[in-house]
Amino acid sequence: MKSSENLRAYKNGRKIVSITAYDYFSARYAAQAEVDFILVGDSLGCVIKGEKDTKNVTIEEVAYHTRCVRKGAPHMLIAADLPINTYRTKDDALKNSKILIQAGADLVKPEGYCHEVIECLIQNGFRVIGHLGFTAQHFDSPRVLGKNNESYNEIIAHAKSLDSLGIEVLILECIVESLAATLTKQVGALTIGIGAGAACDGQILVFHDVLGFDVGFKPRFLKKYRNMEKEMIDGIKEYRDEVINGEFPKKEYTY
Repeated sequence: MKSSENLRAYKNGRKIVSITAYDYFSARYAAQAEVDFILVGDSLGCVIKGEKDTKNVTIEEVAYHTRCVRKGAPHMLIAADLPINTYRTKDDALKNSKILIQAGADLVKPEGYCHEVIECLIQNGFRVIGHLGFTAQHFDSPRVLGKNNESYNEIIAHAKSLDSLGIEVLILECIVESLAATLTKQVGALTIGIGAGAACDGQILVFHDVLGFDVGFKPRFLKKYRNMEKEMIDGIKEYRDEVINGEFPKKEYTY
C-alpha cells in the first residue's frame, strides 16, 4: 500500500496483511515480503527493551523506531502507536501525533475507546487507527473480551462510534470470533485481527513472533513460521567454536 492510500478503499477486497516491526532490517524484510503495512507498536517495550509490559514506552522511543522503520521501508504505509499517557488530552494527542508523523508515520494509533481524542485528531487532518478488545495499556494481563453480553455489546457500540469518526483501520485484539465477524460486516473501517479469528479484513502479528525469536512465547493466536531463536543461537555457537578452535578467520577473511 502506498502512504497516501485511504485503507477504507480496501474494504471487501482481499485479506490485508500487516506486521509490527521496530527497526530498519525488519522493515526492509517486511517490504520485500510485500506485506501491506507496518505498525511500529509500543510492544517494543517488551520485544526490544525486555520489559514486562508496554507502560514505560515513551513517545521519543516510538518516534526513534518509526524513523528506523521508515528508512527500511521508504515507500510503505506505516502506522505508529501513541504510547500510554501521550493522548490524555486533545492537546497532548495533537502534539505527540505530530511527532510521530514527522518521524515517518502515516497514521497514528491510540488504544481503547477515546472518542473525543480520535475525533480531534481526524478533524485536524491526522489519519487514525482504532484499537479495541485487549489493549495492553489498559489491562495488567492478557484476556479475551466479548465473552459476555455486556462486553460484547460495549465493543460493538465503541467500534461503531469510532467508525463514524472516519478511522481507517480498527484493530481487534483477543476478542471472540463471532464478535469480530459481526463488526467486520458492520463497520466501514478495515478490521485487522490479532487473536480475533479469520473473519476480519486482515491480520497483524509481530515480526519477532512470526519468525520465532522467542519459542517460549506461545499465545493461542500465534503461529510461528520459523524458529529463528534456534537458528541464531546455533549460528553464534558456530562462530564461537571456530574462533576458539582457530578456524576463523582464515585467509579468505583476512586482508
